[in-house]
Amino acid sequence: PLSCTNESFLKLWNDEVQGDPLAHQLLREARNLANTNPRAALLVAHTALEVGLKQHIANHAPDTEWLLKEIQSPPVRKLVTGLLPEIHSGSAVLRHIDTAKTKLSLSKQLDDFSRDRNDLAHQGEFDAETLWKYLSLTGNLLYLLDVLDGRLWAKRCLTKPFAEAFGLNA
Repeated sequence: PLSCTNESFLKLWNDEVQGDPLAHQLLREARNLANTNPRAALLVAHTALEVGLKQHIANHAPDTEWLLKEIQSPPVRKLVTGLLPEIHSGSAVLRHIDTAKTKLSLSKQLDDFSRDRNDLAHQGEFDAETLWKYLSLTGNLLYLLDVLDGRLWAKRCLTKPFAEAFGLNA
């Protein structure tokens, strides 16, 4: 069976033209750091999510690429709950964004993640018990972006609650 963290997963990306995306590489690094350096893991995980979102949006809305690279982007919550549904307006998956926002408290989770990242970056502290929740959220969102890109195998990498909230069968 497919494991989203082992060699079979990496083989899937090696079969792709562009290879393993930077966002997924960063997420794996964050997971590897989680037990030994949770602060670094949180910062890397948030960066993975931002990078994944920006690359996905630039691929689907090429006119935004320069803006995404050159200016501060909106909060990740706005990118996920506002811009993604805009650029994927015909997507059956993102038709469920309002359900996902309710069932998963998606907006709150994204706001909490960004707040904790900012608190850590500016004050040097965060609640380390939230780290695994953020790692899971980041993984789920990156795999959702993969599904939106047509990589249907990524559905199997979503957690069951996340897949169900978006109307996908994991």
